[in-house]
Amino acid sequence: MQEAKRLAVVSWCLVLSARAFPAAATLLFAVASCFRPASPGLRPPGQCLWMLHVRLSGFDLRDETGINTAASTLTILTRMTVLLTLVAISLWANHEASMNIDISIVNSAVGSRAGRRFDLNFVSNGRANRIVHHASRFVEQALYPEDAYPRKPISHITLHLASNDLDSVTSVNPGAGSGDYTIHLSPSLMSEADGDGALASEVHRAVARLMLWDAQQAAPSQLLEAVADYLAVAAGFPPSSNKTCNVSSYWSAEFLQYCEVRRNGFIARLNRGMRERWSESTVDDALGSPVRQVYTAFHAPETGYVMESLNSTSSSAEVRQAT
Repeated sequence: MQEAKRLAVVSWCLVLSARAFPAAATLLFAVASCFRPASPGLRPPGQCLWMLHVRLSGFDLRDETGINTAASTLTILTRMTVLLTLVAISLWANHEASMNIDISIVNSAVGSRAGRRFDLNFVSNGRANRIVHHASRFVEQALYPEDAYPRKPISHITLHLASNDLDSVTSVNPGAGSGDYTIHLSPSLMSEADGDGALASEVHRAVARLMLWDAQQAAPSQLLEAVADYLAVAAGFPPSSNKTCNVSSYWSAEFLQYCEVRRNGFIARLNRGMRERWSESTVDDALGSPVRQVYTAFHAPETGYVMESLNSTSSSAEVRQAT
């Protein structure tokens, strides 16, 4: 009885689908014919499904033409499946290559403890490439959600571990060619307790900085740093300890996230507004209201605004980024 009930359910489902997709019934027959009946009184499920397909398709099982038609249907279905698979792979490949960014890794601290750790944990296993790749993909989706947001031309990113400690843990410089950028890492990153997570976090911020429009270097550096920090927090990293949100400056990851929640798409519009020029109204235009007014509301005692990702850890975010 249980077998009969199951067969009845399968048959009704097939009736509904096979009327729209007769070839699917033929394919299901091939699968179902592998089963054996659970009781002598029941026909094999394959035979039942075949009879159902014969009725829906309009040919007789005993007719050679019907058998040839079934084989032809399976052939067409197989070819269509292969074609659709190739189309899907092509679309995926085009999407993956939409930015067409080459990534290079350079270790100038070879022989030092930091250099050996960098090579072991990031270079030899391809982890450094994955961190840069995932960071660029995440930032691209946040800053350039559609074609209406012109992308900053970037063709090559070099991740460079310096031989000596730098003034800051990371710095971003344009390279020799158009679209070339280099992210310099200070070896001091490798000496931190959570060196792996710290490197992933700082690389994410550096990638965000180089992908941001900067109004031809006229945009406030504090704003650019805050946007980079916001994008790192959005990816799951903890906020930077270097907060610049005070009486004389609006910019912090917390405030920018508040603006994004207040008006969805604010960060992408702000970046687009910084493509060619900078003015005091750039932020107002992206926000749709005076930034001073929004900043006052942000600091109101009753707001009680807390960033959602404040409890994230760099290690957990780095795992998501590098896998």
